Amino acid sequence: MIEYTEEELARFAPNNEILGKLQDARAAGDTEAESQFFCQLVLPAVSLLMMKENLGPEYIKARGLNTSEAERVFGMDWLERDNDELAKLLHS
Repeated sequence: MIEYTEEELARFAPNNEILGKLQDARAAGDTEAESQFFCQLVLPAVSLLMMKENLGPEYIKARGLNTSEAERVFGMDWLERDNDELAKLLHS
């Protein structure tokens, strides 16, 4: 399990506002806006790695997901790298 410091958690702070907007869009039935807000969320690196493993890197690229955390943890080329190699980085 990844443990985050207060400084690291601050990187997820933008999610608070985005989640509010996402929930408003969902409540209004605006699936397009809901999808756009979802793509703005700062997702944990481990979540993005699981998406890559289960849905493929093309899914992540096509959706335009915010991959900043995966890039920080794994490097800019993480979508092209081997999943097992990346998983080892989580446990080092």
